[in-house]
Amino acid sequence: MEFCLLAFVLQMLVVDSIISFYGCKPSQIHISPGTPAHSTMWVSWMSDIKCSSVVERLGGSSSLQVTTAGVGERYATTTNRYGTYVSAFQHHARLDGLEPSTSYQYRCGGGEDSGSDEAVFGSWREFKTLPKPGGTQQPVRIAIVGDLGQTADSLATVRSANLSAQSDYSSLGHGVEPSFLMIVGDLSYADGNGTRWDTWGHLMEPWLSTALPLVAMPGNHEIEMDSETAETFPHWRARFRMPEVAPEQSAPGQVNDYPTYDFDFHYEFGSSYFSFDSGPVHHVCLNAYADSSKGSTQYEWLKRDLKQHDKQRSAVPWVVVYAHGPWYNSNKLHRQEVATQAMRLSLEDLLHEHKVALFLAGHVHAYERTHPAFKGKRARSTTRSTTANDGGGDEEWGTVYVT
Repeated sequence: MEFCLLAFVLQMLVVDSIISFYGCKPSQIHISPGTPAHSTMWVSWMSDIKCSSVVERLGGSSSLQVTTAGVGERYATTTNRYGTYVSAFQHHARLDGLEPSTSYQYRCGGGEDSGSDEAVFGSWREFKTLPKPGGTQQPVRIAIVGDLGQTADSLATVRSANLSAQSDYSSLGHGVEPSFLMIVGDLSYADGNGTRWDTWGHLMEPWLSTALPLVAMPGNHEIEMDSETAETFPHWRARFRMPEVAPEQSAPGQVNDYPTYDFDFHYEFGSSYFSFDSGPVHHVCLNAYADSSKGSTQYEWLKRDLKQHDKQRSAVPWVVVYAHGPWYNSNKLHRQEVATQAMRLSLEDLLHEHKVALFLAGHVHAYERTHPAFKGKRARSTTRSTTANDGGGDEEWGTVYVT
């Protein structure tokens, strides 16, 4: 008994020394564009103890700038399988007033909440802001990944995408560097195990904290419903900040039948669904597992968003939509999922009306691309017909769907 007690005391001393050693030192760092996407960047990280949130940056036409953003906050969530997880201290700092298509150096960290003025910073890192909207002849390159996980292959994929953004590797994309990394859902496969989000954050930090900003939207593996509150997407909501169009709204959800993906979830705005412009492209990110039925908050927002974008179509001509679940695919296991098919039935007319050229999805772990399509039928092109020979009707228009 005395031996066990001694071992326990020694273990606690080791744990305490580790926490004290890391203290305010940042970890699990990643960067994501804010709003507007070409002049704002989110820097997100974790610290072991409660610290202030501070980012220093160099670059553009200004000297050293310091951004302070309050203090880090813990979050907690519970599942029947894994019990209650309490996070380290999550930090989010938004860098404003950045110049588009410009490289910056930054470092993040902070000081103890007890009042210490001594900030502990991580190493200096670098990112490049997104291009400003416009430029119809401007080439576009984006690194797009779906269903990433945390294996050796996952790391190799993100590493390759990140290196392609560095000048020495730009020839891989015919001299055009990707402007951001898009993950179309299913990032960590934690499935409610919070420690798996931590291992994913540590694994991906070298590649998500420098060069390529991350843009992502939640997939089915990010649902992770809290078994006590019925809140959905708790880890995603706490850890990620995207180019939001309005503050987050959330309510407890209901699972009607998980095997068929029949859900009643209401997670609105924030990092759930959003849009932004970069170069000649209007990017629209949807949440396949939040309500998108006609009249829903997501439906009405998308309707307004696409209508508003039509007013600047001459400057930003292309519209690309992203969602986790593919609307068209040949995989028998994922063809009749309730959430995905309900979204297609309610939103496909909107995409057709506003001439969406491309729809990119994940979920099915195999590459597939359709011809231009509408309502399950092949269309002629993704550019609206204007010739008399083929009638010039809207029925000639179709969206290309890529999984």
